[in-house]
Amino acid sequence: MAKAKTLGGLQLSGKLGDTLVFVRYGDEMIVRMAPSPRKKDSWSSKQQSQRVRFRAVTWHYRWYKETVVVPIWNLSATVRHTGFNLFVQANMPAFDQTGKVSDYSLLHFSTGPVPLPQNLTVERNPENPAQVQFRWSTNRLSQAEMASDKLMVFAYNPGYKSPLNTGASRADGVASLDLPTDWGDRQLHLYLYFQRADGSAYSNDRYFTV
Repeated sequence: MAKAKTLGGLQLSGKLGDTLVFVRYGDEMIVRMAPSPRKKDSWSSKQQSQRVRFRAVTWHYRWYKETVVVPIWNLSATVRHTGFNLFVQANMPAFDQTGKVSDYSLLHFSTGPVPLPQNLTVERNPENPAQVQFRWSTNRLSQAEMASDKLMVFAYNPGYKSPLNTGASRADGVASLDLPTDWGDRQLHLYLYFQRADGSAYSNDRYFTV
């Protein structure tokens, strides 16, 4: 609505249609277009893809918040970056423009200062495909490595969201894990990492597929 006032001159101000108008007697006329709300289809294809990816990784965060982000990623949070920020930033590259995981090797479930061991390997038990075996080097542990560090495994599965405890320590150098029987012998995406025995620190994860 526009308002007009006449007291020794003309004064008009307000909105006329999509135009904001302000006229003062003796001054120049000032006219500018009113800003209109941004329409959904005004986003560029790149911006739309980025929004889809962000929604996907945010859902990913919510699904693993209590079992992964809070106990692990929040330990690496800083004044400038929360556990949420770090988790989203680390996992965004794994998702494509449709919001699906396009590269499982780019997913991450653990982060931290605990070192991973040398010569870490993973393979299925040839006599029992439902069992996965792990091996790593145990000689010459550094000061940052503790013999009591626990080997943890995250097996990516849309219906399963908790890390698996192998029950093995760094000093063991070997471990095996019996997978749920309903997983069968299908391809698995595994993320291995070590944690302090008291859960006070974690390592970065390493991806394997078997």
